[in-house]
Amino acid sequence: MTDPDPKTPDPAASSPEPPEGTVVEPAEGAVRRLEERLAEMTDRHLRLAAEYDNFRKRTAKERTEVWSKAQAELLGRFVDAFDDLARFAQVNPT
Repeated sequence: MTDPDPKTPDPAASSPEPPEGTVVEPAEGAVRRLEERLAEMTDRHLRLAAEYDNFRKRTAKERTEVWSKAQAELLGRFVDAFDDLARFAQVNPT
């Protein structure tokens, strides 16, 4: 067997017609399908961006609430300790 000459084009490869049995989508159908796919992906992207933004806002709010609760708990403990100190300071040493 000899290899075909690389300079001569393959008649099957240069044929504008697809091989037999191949389904070819019309250009209008391909454009419409791609536009629908683009719209679907754009919608998906926008929804994911909105979901991420909501997540970011929710976590920031939760972080603020946790910080506020921690500060309130700490102040509550200080108040209890100062209360005890005030009562101890009023005790008569005799």
